[in-house]
Amino acid sequence: QTLNPSIEDIAKAIENANADNVIVLPNNSNIIMAAYAAKDLVEGVNVEIIPTKYMTQAIECLVHFSPSVEFNVNVEMMNDAIEELVNFEITTAIKDTSIEGVEIKANDYLGIKNGKIVYSMPNIEDLLKNIADDFIKLDCEHITILKGVDGEESLITSISEYIEEECAFTEIEVHD
Repeated sequence: QTLNPSIEDIAKAIENANADNVIVLPNNSNIIMAAYAAKDLVEGVNVEIIPTKYMTQAIECLVHFSPSVEFNVNVEMMNDAIEELVNFEITTAIKDTSIEGVEIKANDYLGIKNGKIVYSMPNIEDLLKNIADDFIKLDCEHITILKGVDGEESLITSISEYIEEECAFTEIEVHD
């Protein structure tokens, strides 16, 4: 969160792409406005910003990108792709607090859905089951799990198996 690129950094990256058309995926709400400002600085390049806030949205955009269609069609498909995407992030609380009715204790595991804290639990397995249940209720066709540096393979396997038991038609993809 603290290593955000400057407007100039983004503009330089657009220019260094050496392309007529560039799509920028900020992947962070703090960078979206800087990306739009950088777009205005660059001349001679057709630049579009897809306002991705999370890496999962960027991955979904890339899945929908097709080199065989026109630039504006790709932009439209990518924007459509992020509209229905549900993003969950897991992190650890650093202090006791209360946010929008969720009581948080230091060292609890937090479940953050589309940028809003919805779960705070001392047990990671319980948190993962709650998140999985949310996805099951949504009847998701596809779930992508991004395993972080400290992600435990056994937890990923366990939650994937749980989802598969409850939703036989849900495709689960796991990436480091």
